[in-house]
Amino acid sequence: MARLGTERARKLLYQIARKHNTDPRSVIEGPRDHEYIVVKQEFCQTVKEQGICLLVAADILKLDHSTVVYHASPEFRERKKTKRTRGNSDAQNQIDP
Repeated sequence: MARLGTERARKLLYQIARKHNTDPRSVIEGPRDHEYIVVKQEFCQTVKEQGICLLVAADILKLDHSTVVYHASPEFRERKKTKRTRGNSDAQNQIDP
């Protein structure tokens, strides 16, 4: 039995994929290319904004729930990016005398 909001989420994925000139199957089954990641992020954010459970998005995209939460939350991505950048600069400071 499908979760509540599954059909609506599938329609959203189709609309977002078409907007980015790709098809939903490529987004789901394709490689982790930037163009597909952008579609996944927009889809997850839209699902969250529409009040659909993120587990539905995880089921549709065939991803782990935590990955969908990461895609749906720009603040998580920014925090990770900041940590990654800060960590690299700290390592550089230790190498240079």
